[in-house]
Amino acid sequence: MLPALDESLLALGAYGRQQHDQQQGERGEQQARRIGRDTTVLQYQLMLRAQIFPGREWATVSEIAERLQAQLHGVVALVSRGEEAGLVKRKPGTTDRRQVEVHLLAAGRRKLEKLALLHQGQIADLTEVVALVGKTRE
Repeated sequence: MLPALDESLLALGAYGRQQHDQQQGERGEQQARRIGRDTTVLQYQLMLRAQIFPGREWATVSEIAERLQAQLHGVVALVSRGEEAGLVKRKPGTTDRRQVEVHLLAAGRRKLEKLALLHQGQIADLTEVVALVGKTRE
């Protein structure tokens, strides 16, 4: 059982994270809209997931669905919208033709880099919060 102070800190930390996430999410979405009005949060996630695996610059539709914890048919539709927006491209699997590889295109990479730069500030803020919580627990 945690002492009362620790429970209070955990509750305060959870509330602070909620508030921070909400504010940062709204700010991040506003910034994302300025960079690319046509880029949704899910498309951003798609671009991230398409290049997450070490040693290759693509992911299968199934792998992306698993990482997003989404239904396969929903990810197929997301990839279609990503293709229409010029962010990703589908290719038949090189080793297994039943699989579909999702590759990030140059335009998607540029957009992803711009959005990632915007989120660096948010990551720095969260790192600072985690460090502060760690100090209070010592």
